[in-house]
Amino acid sequence: MNIPKDQEALLTEEQKKIAATITTLEKEVAVLIQESKHIRTDIQAYKDKMAIREHLKALEEISG
Repeated sequence: MNIPKDQEALLTEEQKKIAATITTLEKEVAVLIQESKHIRTDIQAYKDKMAIREHLKALEEISG
Protein backbone atom coordinates (compact mmCIF):
# COMPACT_ATOMS: atom_id res chain seq x y z
CA MET A 1 0.00 0.00 0.00
CA ASN A 2 1.63 3.23 -1.11
CA ILE A 3 1.12 6.13 1.24
CA PRO A 4 2.60 9.52 0.36
CA LYS A 5 5.38 10.50 2.78
CA ASP A 6 3.63 13.73 3.78
CA GLN A 7 0.55 11.76 4.84
CA GLU A 8 2.46 8.95 6.53
CA ALA A 9 3.28 11.18 9.50
CA LEU A 10 -0.45 11.61 10.15
CA LEU A 11 -1.05 7.89 10.58
CA THR A 12 -1.29 6.22 13.95
CA GLU A 13 1.01 3.31 14.75
CA GLU A 14 -1.91 0.92 14.29
CA GLN A 15 -2.65 2.37 10.85
CA LYS A 16 1.02 2.02 9.91
CA LYS A 17 0.94 -1.65 10.96
CA ILE A 18 -2.20 -2.21 8.90
CA ALA A 19 -0.62 -0.50 5.88
CA ALA A 20 2.49 -2.69 6.24
CA THR A 21 0.32 -5.80 6.46
CA ILE A 22 -1.59 -4.78 3.34
CA THR A 23 1.70 -4.25 1.48
CA THR A 24 2.90 -7.70 2.51
CA LEU A 25 -0.38 -9.29 1.44
CA GLU A 26 -0.27 -7.50 -1.92
CA LYS A 27 3.17 -8.98 -2.56
CA GLU A 28 2.03 -12.45 -1.53
CA VAL A 29 -1.00 -12.24 -3.82
CA ALA A 30 1.25 -11.25 -6.73
CA VAL A 31 3.39 -14.35 -6.09
CA LEU A 32 0.30 -16.58 -5.91
CA ILE A 33 -1.00 -15.16 -9.18
CA GLN A 34 2.31 -16.00 -10.87
CA GLU A 35 2.27 -19.51 -9.42
CA SER A 36 -1.29 -20.06 -10.64
CA LYS A 37 -0.25 -19.01 -14.15
CA HIS A 38 2.52 -21.63 -14.08
CA ILE A 39 0.09 -24.27 -12.81
CA ARG A 40 -2.37 -23.45 -15.60
CA THR A 41 0.47 -23.75 -18.13
CA ASP A 42 1.47 -27.12 -16.68
CA ILE A 43 -2.13 -28.36 -16.79
CA GLN A 44 -2.50 -27.29 -20.42
CA ALA A 45 0.77 -29.02 -21.33
CA TYR A 46 -0.47 -32.20 -19.66
CA LYS A 47 -3.79 -32.02 -21.53
CA ASP A 48 -1.93 -31.51 -24.81
CA LYS A 49 0.34 -34.48 -24.06
CA MET A 50 -2.64 -36.71 -23.28
CA ALA A 51 -4.43 -35.62 -26.47
CA ILE A 52 -1.34 -36.47 -28.52
CA ARG A 53 -1.08 -39.84 -26.78
CA GLU A 54 -4.73 -40.62 -27.57
CA HIS A 55 -4.25 -39.53 -31.18
CA LEU A 56 -1.20 -41.78 -31.57
CA LYS A 57 -3.09 -44.66 -29.99
CA ALA A 58 -5.93 -44.18 -32.48
CA LEU A 59 -3.46 -44.10 -35.38
CA GLU A 60 -1.89 -47.35 -34.19
CA GLU A 61 -5.31 -49.00 -34.03
CA ILE A 62 -6.16 -47.81 -37.54
CA SER A 63 -2.85 -48.97 -39.02
CA GLY A 64 -3.17 -52.18 -37.37
